[in-house]
Amino acid sequence: MDKVVYKQLVDKHFFLSSKDQESVYYESKLIDLFETNQATLFLELYSKQMKALKPQVPATYFFSMFGITCSGFITMLTLHQVVTPLTLSTVSTQLYRNEKYQLDSMVFTLNGGDWQKGDGTVEWKRKHISSLFTSTITPLLDHLADIVDIRPRELWGQLLHGLEYGWKVALNLAETEEERRRLNQDFQWITKEASQVLFNSLKNRLDFPYIEIENPTTPGLMQRMKPTCCLYYQTVGAKAKCYTCPRMTPTERERRKKEIIAEITQ
Repeated sequence: MDKVVYKQLVDKHFFLSSKDQESVYYESKLIDLFETNQATLFLELYSKQMKALKPQVPATYFFSMFGITCSGFITMLTLHQVVTPLTLSTVSTQLYRNEKYQLDSMVFTLNGGDWQKGDGTVEWKRKHISSLFTSTITPLLDHLADIVDIRPRELWGQLLHGLEYGWKVALNLAETEEERRRLNQDFQWITKEASQVLFNSLKNRLDFPYIEIENPTTPGLMQRMKPTCCLYYQTVGAKAKCYTCPRMTPTERERRKKEIIAEITQ
């Protein structure tokens, strides 16, 4: 495969585009978000786009989506032995108007950088995953958490939510059982086994309890409760918390389950 194919893969599956969107009304490199004024402006515009009622909401959505993009980084290491140039200096966030669907959206864009091939060994992959966290993810997350006054734990949970979504995408892209085994090994390592040093913390910040709840429409089918709340219920028009929200009480979840069943049987 060549660089063009790599770019197409991360664009199609992991929300990392190598071309500018049309009708962009705001753009910033990730590194520029370390300037307080720039970060505040981005969060205000993104908050307005999603009709958020609290300043923390755009931060949770940002890291959920960024988790998917970062899962693409791990996937490219594992399946193609290539390092995606995902850094604070090469990645930008763009807010734009999607004219086709008449919606405002956000996307991450890749601006240059080398796609480095490697030997694909466990040591090589872990070195590059570690670098992604220590030089990009962790400092950005800590900074934005401070800007919006939210516990970093809440954002780590949303990053994990995005990573796990991308993990499933990656498993579907794998062509052999050996590739799926390696993907599971690499994602398991970063979410459960990697050193706390990568997270500027006393523990691995992605190691959340795996709590299952019953699917509201398929009795007996279990699904994961979200690691942390995405704060969807703090947006204009939201009627309730998500069914998988960890902030929902058992009574609230049972009520929401009945509402979901009623909605689909009307």
